[in-house]
Amino acid sequence: ANNVSLLFEIRKLAGSPIEDTTSLGKLAVLWHAMANAINLQDTKGILLASLDIEAVIIQVYQHALLQDLKYFPDDIVPIIKQQLESLHRDGEMIRQWPWKC
Repeated sequence: ANNVSLLFEIRKLAGSPIEDTTSLGKLAVLWHAMANAINLQDTKGILLASLDIEAVIIQVYQHALLQDLKYFPDDIVPIIKQQLESLHRDGEMIRQWPWKC
């Protein structure tokens, strides 16, 4: 409800809020979920929020590799690929924790 109120207030002031239709907007929403889980000391919520954030970041990296590759210098491409692989590994570690959803 607070997020909806904030979006309304931003629009009322003729602003353009970050919404969950963009990667940045999705990350903003998920960051709030993560912060809430941390404040509640909800380990399962923290892990779930981490996986959701990971999914958005992976989408951004995959988009960069599939659509925006031509804009990157050749020496940057291996770094992007390495970071994407690292994201997959880290997410797999989280999924292997002894907790069930």
